Amino acid sequence: MRPILIRFGDGFFLHSRFSVGLPIFTGSSSVGLADAIGRAPTIIRTDLGVPVFDVQTETDVTSVVNSYAVRQPDTDTFRLWEVAGTAHADVHQMGEMQSAAMNCGVPVNDGPMHVVAKAAMRGLVDWVTTGTPPPTAPLLQVSADGQAERDADGIARGGVRTPPVDVPVAALSGERGPNPSTICLLLGSAAPLSAERLAERYRSKADYLRRYRQAARRSIPPRTSRTVKVKPFVSTVRAAGDLLG
Repeated sequence: MRPILIRFGDGFFLHSRFSVGLPIFTGSSSVGLADAIGRAPTIIRTDLGVPVFDVQTETDVTSVVNSYAVRQPDTDTFRLWEVAGTAHADVHQMGEMQSAAMNCGVPVNDGPMHVVAKAAMRGLVDWVTTGTPPPTAPLLQVSADGQAERDADGIARGGVRTPPVDVPVAALSGERGPNPSTICLLLGSAAPLSAERLAERYRSKADYLRRYRQAARRSIPPRTSRTVKVKPFVSTVRAAGDLLG
């Protein structure tokens, strides 16, 4: 029997979905994430008839969230972006003071996930209002055992790229630090590159800035970047300047 579908939205924006769904509950009961453990993986319905944009951080793909298990292909009404070097929660969401107080054994991820999310939201709005879908994007490269494949600096390969990932001064990752606490599982990491490694990568501060700005111009797909330019990445450039002298 085909279920009855009631349209209550022109489009859906999903951010950091788990591979499983929560059980159905009544108004007199409650459920938490622990109740979802062990449930069957759940994909997004393909018969909604409206655009669905699913944006996943690196943490969401390969950690306990495990959205890798429910990847589904892009269609006329579905887009999936997986963003390299990002975490389920990060410094932008938590604030610098709260992030500094966390004891995860490594700095909390401070990647620009919020910039990509804004670009994706702009893309969804255009999709709904004009019918033009956002660009497709490469997915993160994941090994057979479900782990992100990484370069020599520990940065994930593939996925949506941003300047702090392609022109790094720290290894931004969705993987947690050495502290196995539950909250740290979701905060990723931002391990600074050594002075020696920075010297290997960049001839000078000017060389770094030139390459960074080039990466900023090509990072977010053009049709979704009307309000997302180089400016949101300036704080990272300034921080790098302190390291490069």
